[in-house]
Amino acid sequence: MQRHVIELVAARAAELLGEWIGLSPFAKSDNGDESSVGGLAMVLGAMLAAKAPPPPPDAVERMRDHILADIAGRAKNGQVMRMTYDVDYGPGRELSRLAESCEIKSSWPIKSHLTIYLHHSKTSIYNKRNYGAEGLTHYLIDGRGWIVSPSTIDARVLPIVLAAIDRGDVSPDVARLEPFKT
Repeated sequence: MQRHVIELVAARAAELLGEWIGLSPFAKSDNGDESSVGGLAMVLGAMLAAKAPPPPPDAVERMRDHILADIAGRAKNGQVMRMTYDVDYGPGRELSRLAESCEIKSSWPIKSHLTIYLHHSKTSIYNKRNYGAEGLTHYLIDGRGWIVSPSTIDARVLPIVLAAIDRGDVSPDVARLEPFKT
C-alpha cells in the first residue's frame, strides 16, 4: 500500500471521527430499544454525555496520526486490511485505544461504526453514525477525492460512476465526488 494512500485514508477517517466528537450520542433519540430499559439507557447516556469534556483543539490531527500509525503497524504488502472503530453504548476496543492515545474524553454517538477497508483494487471507508442513520461509503479515487455514496459500488465500475458524476448524470443523493481538502 502506497504511503500517500494511507495518509489520505487516515486523514479522511480522522475527519469523519472528528464529526462524532462532542455530538450527543442520543441526537436521534433512538437507540433501537423501545422498552423502558431502552428509554432508561438513553436518559443515562444523555446525562453522561452532558458531563463529557470537549475534545482537545487538535483532536482530528491526533486521531489522524494515531490511525496512520495503526495502519502502518498492521499493513503488509498487498494484504487486504480492515479496521473498525465502533460504539455500542460505549466505545469499542479500537476506538477506546484511539481516544486514550489522543486524550479524547468526549462522548461518542451510540450505535455507530467506521470501517476502513484497504485493498489493492478498492480503498474505502464506511461511516454510520447513530442507530437507524444512513451509512455512507467513501471510495478513494486517487488524484481526485472521494466518491461518497449510500450504495455499494464495485471497484470495476468506479471509473464509470466517476465519469457519470463528472458529466452531471448522477444525483448527489446517489453518489457525489468530494475533492481532497488542502
